[in-house]
Amino acid sequence: MKRSERNSRSCLTHNGSCLQRIGGSTLIELLVVISIISLLMGLLVTSFKGTRDNLNQAECDNNLKNLYLALQMYADDNGGRCPIVTDLTQVPLKVKEALLPYVQSEEIFWCPNDGEKEAHPGGSYDWRMTHDPKTSLSGLRLDLLRHPNKVIIAGERSHGCHKPEMINVLYADGHTGLVTMQEFLRNITTPIEEL
Repeated sequence: MKRSERNSRSCLTHNGSCLQRIGGSTLIELLVVISIISLLMGLLVTSFKGTRDNLNQAECDNNLKNLYLALQMYADDNGGRCPIVTDLTQVPLKVKEALLPYVQSEEIFWCPNDGEKEAHPGGSYDWRMTHDPKTSLSGLRLDLLRHPNKVIIAGERSHGCHKPEMINVLYADGHTGLVTMQEFLRNITTPIEEL
């Protein structure tokens, strides 16, 4: 056998076994490199998903804060009062209609994680509008709230958009936060003066 043929068919022997070289590397070395690259790609994809979720959470917070500013501008033009909503089956849509002149884009009425935009024509957020005047914001003057940092005025319709079992909410002082659906329901059914 010529020397060149012997080099092209070289084998590494280890305990009597023959590992064939492929382009200067053994098959096992190649498989190890592929598995390491696969592992790193998996970690990278997971980190991008977390980053995207954080960006969507921040965009949702920003939407709620912009809706708060629109609500403040509406109140300034209407004697300090919130929109009056009498048809409680249409609350998000009626609030959206009232605030639309005060926003630059309709997109702020929807959370970026809301996969049911067609089912929510008024937006992703429920507003604190009820039949009970003690708990409702309908026609209420925001400047008369004793503890606006405790009064939730809007929250996501669907829980779990950002964190399991949590919804993003807007308080009457303009800050946002994550609460459970139970906390949201307890807050909006508690008379405003007790908060």
